[in-house]
Amino acid sequence: MGERTCSRACARAGLYLSLVSLLSTSCGGKQAPATPPPPVVSVAAVAQRDVPVYSEYIGTLDANVNADARARVQGILLEQHYTEGSRVKAGQLLFVIDPKPYEAAKLQAEGALAQAKAALEKATADVARDTPLVAKQAVSQQDLDNATAARDAAIGQVAAAQGQLQTALLNLGYTRVTSPVDGIAGIAQVRIGNLVGQSEPTLLTTVSQVDPMRVVVSLAERDYLALASRLAEFERIEAQGGTHSPDARAIQLVLADGSVFPYAGHLAIVGAQVNPATGTLTVQALFPNPDELLRPGQYARVRAKQEVKQAVVVPQRAVAQTQGKDQVAVVGAEDKVEMRAVKLGATSGAFVIVEDGLKPGERIVIDGIGKVRAGQAVMAKPADTSALPVETAPVLVEKVAPAAPDGGQGVTAPQPAGSAVPTPSASTPPSPR
Repeated sequence: MGERTCSRACARAGLYLSLVSLLSTSCGGKQAPATPPPPVVSVAAVAQRDVPVYSEYIGTLDANVNADARARVQGILLEQHYTEGSRVKAGQLLFVIDPKPYEAAKLQAEGALAQAKAALEKATADVARDTPLVAKQAVSQQDLDNATAARDAAIGQVAAAQGQLQTALLNLGYTRVTSPVDGIAGIAQVRIGNLVGQSEPTLLTTVSQVDPMRVVVSLAERDYLALASRLAEFERIEAQGGTHSPDARAIQLVLADGSVFPYAGHLAIVGAQVNPATGTLTVQALFPNPDELLRPGQYARVRAKQEVKQAVVVPQRAVAQTQGKDQVAVVGAEDKVEMRAVKLGATSGAFVIVEDGLKPGERIVIDGIGKVRAGQAVMAKPADTSALPVETAPVLVEKVAPAAPDGGQGVTAPQPAGSAVPTPSASTPPSPR
């Protein structure tokens, strides 16, 4: 009896110990989780190469010459002899002002000139007659002096009459308003029947020479200094007998629809002084415009290409911005990540220039920078960056032949073929960081 009771007690004690052990294992004795594998990231070596960079500026288009046709005499506008918006030649008749008052003034001037010439002939004859008579004392010296003075006065009267006739002829000619230059005549500012030239020369229309066209740009002082440095470099190369690429001085024109004008321009004028009120300097470039696509007043962007020699470049997607600072993830020899601050420069294609913070050959994370942190080990996988564009390729525009004038109602400008808008990051230098 005693042995059986002892066996039961031992069994109960063993079961109790088993339950306690199971509860302690499930509640208090958690096992450590397995360490996750390092993240897989794409890495590439920092490159150093010559990079083409585009600087972009805002400008407006203006005609090479804007010549005003004005009414230089007063009168009623009788005729208009051109179609608004059409091409005209220098000397072509545009307007006719009532010429009748000026024809009458011409007749009066001609009559006054004839009278003055007749008086001169008489005075000249008197001097010729009295000169020998003075020697014979048949005529007094005073009479000869009077005849000589009358002749000289008659000469002056003839000159004055000739001047009045010339003025009358000029005024009569001004009644026919002609084009001062070859170009496109604008919209008439006055209509037939209006009184023009009453108090001042009235603007009738403007004739614009649109080939070539000017692009007027206001450069900030910082941009001007960069431009001046480029021009000085060109002059230094040319002075040493060297040459530069044909497109080194070329300037691209990006139109309002994002298309690039198919003809390259060149810098023509640099202003004499910086405007102290705005801190800008006016610069003008000339662009060929044989198709007359460009017109005065259009909005435009100009792009100038610059070659940066042996620049340190990285893909733009490899740069992360944290708290206003640009950083890249540098992978060290033991495949551990170092987050390094960098100073960025201009962009070109899919790349950005690193002015400070990286050295050529260092490995950086290209894809996966968002999932790494400083000091973390990574599994590096080589990234292929050869397919990324290094240069911002210009947008090609199909050249369209100019359309014929529609029944003399003006010239229809050709329109460019549609094309993509240039990527801002690829053509516009980044703002100061």
